[in-house]
Amino acid sequence: MLDDVMLPEWMQERLVSDEAFADAYHETMPHRRALLKATIARLHALLGERRITSRSTATALDTGMRAITWELRLDTLVVTLPPGFSSPSRLLATIVPAQLAGVREILVVCLRPESDADQSTEETAISPAILAALELAGVETCLDLSLQEFRTLPALLEESGQWGSFITLETGCTFIADFMSISADSLEVHCWFDDAESFSLDDLRWLYGDDAALICWGSPPDPLPEGVQRGPEEYEAFQEVDKFLALAPEDRLKEISTSAHLACSAEALGLWLWPGLTPDAFFAARRIVIG
Repeated sequence: MLDDVMLPEWMQERLVSDEAFADAYHETMPHRRALLKATIARLHALLGERRITSRSTATALDTGMRAITWELRLDTLVVTLPPGFSSPSRLLATIVPAQLAGVREILVVCLRPESDADQSTEETAISPAILAALELAGVETCLDLSLQEFRTLPALLEESGQWGSFITLETGCTFIADFMSISADSLEVHCWFDDAESFSLDDLRWLYGDDAALICWGSPPDPLPEGVQRGPEEYEAFQEVDKFLALAPEDRLKEISTSAHLACSAEALGLWLWPGLTPDAFFAARRIVIG
């Protein structure tokens, strides 16, 4: 729950209930909960922690002056998810770096389709995969809002004296905090199948979301589900194509690492990393030059 932001009564009624979180957790198959837990642990190991509130660095300039840079941690992160968003992997890659930075308040807003704008929270359909990921990550505040309702939130944060950032996962990831913006719009998952059992297509779609392009190379199951693309059978072509996320058997990872932003084996299934979105991204700098 938000400790430093007082939400108006009507917005408190839009909070997702503890019962909904619990139901989503129990609805998620145990092996998928295990995948999410392992993903959170890997993000912690890869990104590390930065649990300081501020720091300063002094640099001597050729002119004889000093440049002192103060870095201050942001108070709040608001993550907005478009209607129908269903990828727990991409969500965890967004909120865990903020947790590692020590951001105090993390608020996730699930935007409703315009056709559902007037429905109660109990009547709207947030993906259980999203609520299960939030439950496992320890994020307790999730709002179910229409776009018009969401537009009132920045003013509420400002009135509460919160200095924060907004991330939208509308198309890829757009991060805006102070004077810095990080954008990533690639949602392609390229997967190499030595045989039809290399990966579970159901788990791939569940982890990465229906809006991500899933391209299966090599010898995937036949027929492929609707919406899943078939790539060539030649491994050389798979090696050469530029990939955001590449999945392959562990003994092939070294061969594809130069053509992928992130390459994972089945043991790391579920991992996602947004370029530049690390704990350091949640610190904003102020520079003071002293003569």
